Amino acid sequence: ALIAVFIKKIYHTPIILTERGASANLAVKNRVMEKILLWVLKNCDYITANNQNQIDTFRKLGVPANKSLSIPNGIDIEQFKPRDKDLARKKLNIPLDKKIVLFVGWLIERKGCNYLIEAIGKLMSEHKNVVLVIVGGGDKEKELKNQVRSLNLTNNVVFVGPKKPDEIPEYMNAADIFVLPSLSEGRPNVVGEAMASGIPTIATAVNGTPEFIDDGETGFLVSPKNSDALAKALLLYLENGKLYEKIRVSSRESVLKKKPSWENCANNYTNIYISILNKSNGGAH
Repeated sequence: ALIAVFIKKIYHTPIILTERGASANLAVKNRVMEKILLWVLKNCDYITANNQNQIDTFRKLGVPANKSLSIPNGIDIEQFKPRDKDLARKKLNIPLDKKIVLFVGWLIERKGCNYLIEAIGKLMSEHKNVVLVIVGGGDKEKELKNQVRSLNLTNNVVFVGPKKPDEIPEYMNAADIFVLPSLSEGRPNVVGEAMASGIPTIATAVNGTPEFIDDGETGFLVSPKNSDALAKALLLYLENGKLYEKIRVSSRESVLKKKPSWENCANNYTNIYISILNKSNGGAH
């Protein structure tokens, strides 16, 4: 974005900035980077984000409401939908008689997977049949595997590595519970995809994540860096079948009500680009 501002000043080309959350959230924690961010925002013709939390942050920094908009990502509700759990587990070679907790994401510090592993360890005295399946790779993978060994959880935590996007729905359907323990996010689509798949979900209440979950109604929100809270939420699902079934149904319904199509997402971006081009070209495009 910084380079784009220089290009704008040279070629008089309008800029539309789309911020996903991670970079801006880091920038505001550093005085020098915050000043650069403010200069970039001031020089953009329009700013979008995939979550309202990010837009609210930008507006507090001085971005006008008529130059900013939240455009949520789409969710393919035909790809992410409830399917036969046993068939999915047989295909993926996942035990039929275990309670499967699923994590999907980069194995980086920001995703907080170490706190989820700690939470699984806290369940072992009462729920030895719980298995955490971790989908993804990253620079923390070795460290997380060492953590699993140190907690004697090698039979309860499985790393399956990165998977292609079209493989993720199968893992969603094989799972009983989905957890995203992130320390920071934009508006993580994986939460919406899990909910659309009818999987009771637990996520940390950071940035745009609460835009998906109504705590206690369509899932559970917990504080970040809190393995005790994660363990407590997991126990609620594991030990309260009525609550589990209620949230399993309501989570998908809540996603469907929002009609999160990729077509709507694309149309919103198209309208913004046309509007900015019209202003830039004096009404012609």
